[in-house]
Amino acid sequence: MLEVSLVQLTLPAVIGLANVPALAWLAVVVVLAAAVGARRRGRKGRRDPARWFDTGARAAGRALAGGRCEYPARWRPWRRCTSAAQQADHFYPWARGGATSMRNLVAACTAHNQTKGGAWPSWWLRAVITRRRCAYFPPGRPRRPGQRYQPR
Repeated sequence: MLEVSLVQLTLPAVIGLANVPALAWLAVVVVLAAAVGARRRGRKGRRDPARWFDTGARAAGRALAGGRCEYPARWRPWRRCTSAAQQADHFYPWARGGATSMRNLVAACTAHNQTKGGAWPSWWLRAVITRRRCAYFPPGRPRRPGQRYQPR
């Protein structure tokens, strides 16, 4: 009868790499960590140099939204939030490559802007805001929120 202890059933033993020294495993982990770190550092170069919306853009965005927050109401997501739009929010977060442009501006109340934070918005939220903007955006204005920063 063949007896196998749990110590022998490690991942390296199962895939046939039991004889690889621990130093080699450590080297692989360090190389992978360096590769992931380099990739993340590369994303910072693709941020829009303009971090904040200027006063005119904020006022224009709030005026287009009728002075109300464009996000769904908290307890009734099929309705629009009734709070006043106090802030101009990046629909695609600036920290994740969102542009500081009118196409990426969404009028938001303080609660919705702080709740969203740096989270990437869902496809559902984008569809809801796009559909609602048909009612209050003038014809010819882009209604679909969100724009990623593209360096020239």
